[in-house]
Amino acid sequence: MIDAQEFAALAQLPESLLTAYINTNPGLPTNCRAIPGYTAWLKTEAKHLLAATGHMKGSVLHRQVERIAEYLDAHRPAHKGVMILAGPDVWQVIPLPTEPHNELHWGRPHLWQLLTIMERQTPVCVVALDLAGVRMYKYVAGSLSQSGEWHFKVETSHWRQKERAHMAKQGTRMPHGAQREAFDRRIEAEYVRLMHDVAKGIEAFCERESIDRVYLLGSDRLTRHVQDALPQRLRDSLVCIPRIPRGNTEDPASEIKARVESHLHAYESDRKAKIVEELLNRPRGIVTGLDHTLNALQRGLLTSLTVVESADPKLYECKDCGLVTASAGSRCPTCNGLRRPTSLQAVLPTLLTRHMCRLEIVTDRAATRLKSVDGIGGRLRMLKRQPAPVYRSAAAERAPRVARRA
Repeated sequence: MIDAQEFAALAQLPESLLTAYINTNPGLPTNCRAIPGYTAWLKTEAKHLLAATGHMKGSVLHRQVERIAEYLDAHRPAHKGVMILAGPDVWQVIPLPTEPHNELHWGRPHLWQLLTIMERQTPVCVVALDLAGVRMYKYVAGSLSQSGEWHFKVETSHWRQKERAHMAKQGTRMPHGAQREAFDRRIEAEYVRLMHDVAKGIEAFCERESIDRVYLLGSDRLTRHVQDALPQRLRDSLVCIPRIPRGNTEDPASEIKARVESHLHAYESDRKAKIVEELLNRPRGIVTGLDHTLNALQRGLLTSLTVVESADPKLYECKDCGLVTASAGSRCPTCNGLRRPTSLQAVLPTLLTRHMCRLEIVTDRAATRLKSVDGIGGRLRMLKRQPAPVYRSAAAERAPRVARRA
């Protein structure tokens, strides 16, 4: 998959491109024939697209369709799906880790389906803790890969040393017994220090991998110290899961993966439901509804946008200034330029990239709630308040300033 920077570069590509999402999963029976099912679909869909756009055989669009068909015949992709961008000066093939819906678009790059796939591929940091050590994993869409492991070692041999006898000070009392409580407190302090080191390692790993969500598996005795030492942005999205004792299976990674996946869907569902409830009930700092949200997004006022995955209302875009609105009309209300019809899914990826706005896509019960406000809303940026100007009269400005003596 591509990263955020590569996606931003795709959003800047020129128009007159053919965007194709093709399900090439070799495990499907229809794709195992001499002529794969996706090849037959491409030919049929291309005929409909040529008729709808008024292009003839031999046109720019027709040549791009032939390029894609030749590529599929020559390479037989082994991935579950591919996205292909084809134009006179553009050719890019992006393997997809999940099966896409077959789509064919002509014009600007159609990136909505790629954006939804990327949103589901958000990586998660998984940390398994016990008294023996820590293992760190990266979890992405059902795949768990170990990224690091280190063992804890608490050296206690130097805590009790034989020394030469010396004169005790007045009032000193000789301790008796094993001093177990003092020893346990010192052990606990060592583990607190180790957990702070673990938190620093998690922070560095998440910064390097662009991760903002952490799943912490372990006993509360350890995880609470890690949680206290993490930065606020990771602490807000932290999920603590009771640790499975070692020895239950020969493959601890599979056991950890099962525990994470059992919590992941429920956590994501609850998190997005809370976001929607905040949009619907918070009196300040939010905007909802199609017109108001589009206006705030294009003015750069949104820090995050939440939208229903299936929402795709008809919009209108100015050919001159690029303003996108939901109100119909042949002329732009800002520059009086000509407008063309478009849709939310066609323009949203470009607007999000241009204005550096984060996207949350909701489904199920959260989507049902958000549909009451056109299926879209956003959180406003926190703007810094400017200090109030200090009023000085003209006479005061002309008066000489005398330095005060200390």
